[in-house]
Amino acid sequence: MDGQIVEGLSQLDNSLITGESVPVEVSVDSKVSAGSVNLSANLVVSATAVSASSRIAQIADLVREATARKAKITSLTDRISVIFVPAVIGLSLVTYLVWALGFGDSARGLSAAIAVLVIACPCALGIAVPMSLTVATALGAKRGIVIRDPDTLSILNRVRSVVLDKTGTVTTGQLRVAQVIGLGAGSGSGAMISTTQAEAFAAAIERGSVHPIAKAIAALDQSLVATDIKETAGSGVTGNVTDATGRVFAVTVASPGSSQISNRAELDAAVAQAGAMSLVVVSWRGFAHALIALEDDIRADAAETIERLRKLDIEPILLSGDGQARVSAVAKQLGITEYFAEVTPEQKLATIERIKVGSSSAIAMVGDGLNDVAALAGADVGIAMGSGTHAAQSAAAITIIDDSSLSIPYSLELSKRTWANIKQNLGWAFGYNLILIPVAALGMLNPMLAGTAMAFSSISVVLNALRLRWRG
Repeated sequence: MDGQIVEGLSQLDNSLITGESVPVEVSVDSKVSAGSVNLSANLVVSATAVSASSRIAQIADLVREATARKAKITSLTDRISVIFVPAVIGLSLVTYLVWALGFGDSARGLSAAIAVLVIACPCALGIAVPMSLTVATALGAKRGIVIRDPDTLSILNRVRSVVLDKTGTVTTGQLRVAQVIGLGAGSGSGAMISTTQAEAFAAAIERGSVHPIAKAIAALDQSLVATDIKETAGSGVTGNVTDATGRVFAVTVASPGSSQISNRAELDAAVAQAGAMSLVVVSWRGFAHALIALEDDIRADAAETIERLRKLDIEPILLSGDGQARVSAVAKQLGITEYFAEVTPEQKLATIERIKVGSSSAIAMVGDGLNDVAALAGADVGIAMGSGTHAAQSAAAITIIDDSSLSIPYSLELSKRTWANIKQNLGWAFGYNLILIPVAALGMLNPMLAGTAMAFSSISVVLNALRLRWRG
């Protein structure tokens, strides 16, 4: 079953799901998946999904879908076989007739004809593509990368641009308080209000809200309690907070633009100082006492991901519905030169299509939310993060179960190695036939030796495909 922790604090081994051996700390409200191993204290878990609807069952379904679907690239060998097999049978008949009628040696002609049929058996040709795709798909699954459609590997080989959604892909998507800026003196008292007091007031006001910004602010302090809390669209949240001395303050927490305050110039200067982060103002008695700046952290592996993409000669592009300033700041920090901000879900798809028109190569899209579904479906290859919505994962050809952005360049590198491996297999299978069929037709190859050589050819293709695993 999958579930949510309602009581307890412990550590879990999630290696069955994520492949990571490092234990993860969990507490109340943490989600747990089937296959997780509890390593320490007791936990009370409320089941949210059981049996076939659990996360591990869904992963198994994806794997079954991937292995059951026949790759279109495999049809290449099917088309070749349609011509190759009749041609070989015809060549075998011609070989017999030449030896029997031309040289009067029907016994040797029969042996040569059989040798041609045996040596040309298209076993190696038939397994050349599927073996490489099977090994590559297994390698991806081992790294937490579920490849739903094996054809994706051939398309990924042509990708030269990767469009990355910002929130949840290159950033964590979880807001935290990055900075609290104190503003001026208290109205009527002449005393400077400490940022600690402003944090406590704001946390008390926001504690009952489920908004991501409110949750981040509420985590700052737990000492005070607010009453008569009222949330008004466009005006923020207001409420009465009683401090440690018993005084009551009518506190407002709102965005800088919606705040009606007397020290506007000071606030505007603080907003300019804070830059591209999400901002809220804490005010009471018509005076702004603090500016709280929040941001979602860039993923720890995002910079390395971008660097690896560039080493693969792939251009990263940032795409987000967030504000221009924040997207620009993230792009600059990661060294991404091309980015699109304030983009709606419909515009994301239009942006993908516009990029595709201007490029002769394939485009990959990486996202995690409902707002990315259209773009994921519209790209040549859609890649969904494992923590994203089910809709995003359904629209994507690849799902990164462990949520590591490093799996993005790994997938692209794997596709390049797989495509090279497929060409090697096909080259070996065709080269083998081109060399040994004439030898067999000339009567220089015993049918028993031809059978041994044919088996060796298939074994060689299998071993070459397994080289992907050894290198991986």
